[in-house]
Amino acid sequence: MAITYVILKYAFTLISPFVFAFIIGYLLKKPAKVIALTFKVPSKLVSFLLVLVFYSKVGVLGGR
Repeated sequence: MAITYVILKYAFTLISPFVFAFIIGYLLKKPAKVIALTFKVPSKLVSFLLVLVFYSKVGVLGGR
C-alpha cells in the first residue's frame, strides 16, 4: 500500500512527461508519414513541423 502511494505521488510526476510525449509522438507518426509521402519531403522535417504545430495549438488553447 505504501509503495503504491509513493509510486503514484513521486514517480508518476517524474515519468508522466515522457509518457505523454510518447503518446503524442505515436499519434503524430502516421499523419507525418502520409504527408511526407504525399509531398515528397523528408519525414524528419514533416515530423518537426507537425510537433511544432501541435504544441502551438495546445499552447494557444491552454492559454484561454
